[in-house]
Amino acid sequence: MEKQGGKSSEKPKKYGIDAEIGRLEVPTYEIKKGSQKVFSTERDVFPETGSRERYKTVCFRELAVFSCCDMPFRKSAQKLNRTLRRKEGQLVEPRTMANLVDREGEAIAACVETKAKTILKCYDFTDEGVSTGDTSRYGLLANESVLSEERVSQAGKELNDSLPKERQIDVESLQGTCEDPTKVKALISVDDVLCKKQKVSGRKRGSSPPKKKERVKNTVAHLQRRKGETYTMTTATIAQMMIVLLAFLLSNGLMIVPGQLVFFTKEIRFCLNCLHGYGLARLTKPLLTYDLFIQMTSRMQNTLRN
Repeated sequence: MEKQGGKSSEKPKKYGIDAEIGRLEVPTYEIKKGSQKVFSTERDVFPETGSRERYKTVCFRELAVFSCCDMPFRKSAQKLNRTLRRKEGQLVEPRTMANLVDREGEAIAACVETKAKTILKCYDFTDEGVSTGDTSRYGLLANESVLSEERVSQAGKELNDSLPKERQIDVESLQGTCEDPTKVKALISVDDVLCKKQKVSGRKRGSSPPKKKERVKNTVAHLQRRKGETYTMTTATIAQMMIVLLAFLLSNGLMIVPGQLVFFTKEIRFCLNCLHGYGLARLTKPLLTYDLFIQMTSRMQNTLRN
């Protein structure tokens, strides 16, 4: 058939699609003008895939990725095959599940990184989180607000009255360290999370256990605003998390409204080591100011890069 000055023909190889209803084989066509290929449905209509790869529909990817959150790849593949009534020749393999999860994770991480860089650029920040413009509008972060000595003393006294003597607290040591909850605009916890790395296939019967278990390390941040909204962010490292967190605070206006940002983290020693490079021996205030936040972010980037 002649079309657009070329000849249209059906290709011998069909385009494979993995969908909820089963495995589909779609005929593909191409148009050649002489020896030159000017159009191909496999390349110009359908999403590009590898030579032996099949395209996965959105709903199929959703079923596959979320099932791996609760069980190993092997069991996820078995359950998915039963759910979708897959027959021999159309079974989903554990390796397919593992590759799909890896690819989706990389795509999400790349999207988050691109979004964070776009936000930072809009607010005159570099990709490393260093401001290149006017920072005076972020001065509200330095407004410290702590509970009065009377309130702390009263709360400490009430608590000690209900505790045995050996468990009572030193109320005086708490003075000046308790934030006023009405002035806190966000609570932020940052922590590293280790989990066992999934394997595509189980350990063979009779084989010796591995000397050291493989683990996957992620940094997870939970942010709760004053009104109760909660958000969860995940990155590969704490340095990347600081960049994403800075972009989140900027895009949601939390860097310019008055109030305190209260951080909870086990990585405070690493954070303090980053601040030592700026001549800051220790944190003496119960809030993280804008300057300290930027210095910490930049220092983490330089520390991990070197």
